[in-house]
Amino acid sequence: MKGGGIAMSALRNPVSISADSARCPNSSPSLLPPGMQHVATLQRPLVIRATAPSAQQPHAERTHQMRNQPNPKPFQRFQNAVFPSNPYAFFDETKPNSPAPLRNRRNTLRHSGFAIDSDFWFRNSSLYTGVVSNPRVAGPLAAPYDPLVRVAASFLIAVQLLLTAHARSHHHDGDERRPVDNNARIKAERADGRLDILARGPDQKQKQWIDLASFNMKENARPYLHPVRDATGKVILTEDKPADHPWQHGIFTGFHRVNGFNYWKEDQGRQRFVRRVDLKEMADRVSWRALVELVAPNGEVVLEEEDAITIHAPEDADSYIIDFDLLLRARPRDKDVNFGKYFVGGLAVRMPWDSKNPRQTHLNSEGKRNRECEQSRARWCNVERPFGALGKELGKETFGIAIFDHPDNPNHPCGWRADEQGLINPNVSFGADWSIAAGKQQLFKYRMVVYRGSATQEQLSARFKTFAGDGLKRGQ
Repeated sequence: MKGGGIAMSALRNPVSISADSARCPNSSPSLLPPGMQHVATLQRPLVIRATAPSAQQPHAERTHQMRNQPNPKPFQRFQNAVFPSNPYAFFDETKPNSPAPLRNRRNTLRHSGFAIDSDFWFRNSSLYTGVVSNPRVAGPLAAPYDPLVRVAASFLIAVQLLLTAHARSHHHDGDERRPVDNNARIKAERADGRLDILARGPDQKQKQWIDLASFNMKENARPYLHPVRDATGKVILTEDKPADHPWQHGIFTGFHRVNGFNYWKEDQGRQRFVRRVDLKEMADRVSWRALVELVAPNGEVVLEEEDAITIHAPEDADSYIIDFDLLLRARPRDKDVNFGKYFVGGLAVRMPWDSKNPRQTHLNSEGKRNRECEQSRARWCNVERPFGALGKELGKETFGIAIFDHPDNPNHPCGWRADEQGLINPNVSFGADWSIAAGKQQLFKYRMVVYRGSATQEQLSARFKTFAGDGLKRGQ
């Protein structure tokens, strides 16, 4: 039978079975799947045809023959039910336009995007074959273990079903797994609501993996990078939810006055993580894209944000690079998305801050330092502060993070937010109002350099020149 579904016919003198016209007085309707609660008593062999996945023919027909016979062994029935030959056979995507006439009459149960149909019960379980295998009883077999077997097997099958659906819901079709490479210097490990990036140095003798950064992507919450560590993995350089600004999260994005609402402080509109689009792992870098929505107080999605992040393996024990492409799409097809002028907005980096002993410093491409960098236009800006984890004396080891604003960005060189708590932000809303036309999009490209020591203007300018002119293709 083409197209899928179930077809039943007798081997001799065809018998028509109607789930609505015949009753099983001894059956247990609560334990039977929908549509199987009323089945006729059969007196002859029966052929059941059901679709089954196949590498060559995804919807190839499989014929099962069940003959009238005495009680099969209860344990054998239990084993067949709990350990089906093809545990994934019951996952079958629905096809609304399928020409098969019986498909619309299949009993389906929707779960996590999959259709689990009555084919499954025939292919993977003999629990319900009792209704047609005993010529003397119209209903399930009267074996003493039948109720226990039926309940136990149904429970285990349900657990298997849920676990498989959960695993498939966390699979991302865009993920590209590289072949095993013993020379790879960076990798990604998937965790619940998080993507962990691990790395090792360029020295081939260094085989131990170290934690480099984590991307937090909890559903319906703002995604962000934290903790972000130095190239040795020993020092955490970012801060999450500081007491002074609890809406700041390591390396994150946020916006003010989007169609009049505040998304930066998470107190009016909100950013919600939707899904990770893909993941690409290469020997020297890991890249992925995350889809985020900006939801207005009335529940309307006004802006779609796509973060394309690439973390490069450490160049040495002192530094590594993070590329961050921020793509904004106007969701409404019939109206523009407006951004009001504000002193902060877009990509931001937050370092730890000690209110009793603030020690962060700033330097920008124009040679300005510290508070002079605030609301000044520049091609790049950094934040540095001393940490005490590696030095023999507390506070003698300096680390920094610099952000480069790409020349292709529409407001380059941008104005910067460089606050007293150690945050730096290439502000997308500096100087004037701006907008994204209905159905259009706007791309902002940035590079971050995470480094050890105190950087000079010449050193960071040389790195910016490379970023601006090397034509880097993200994630390729």
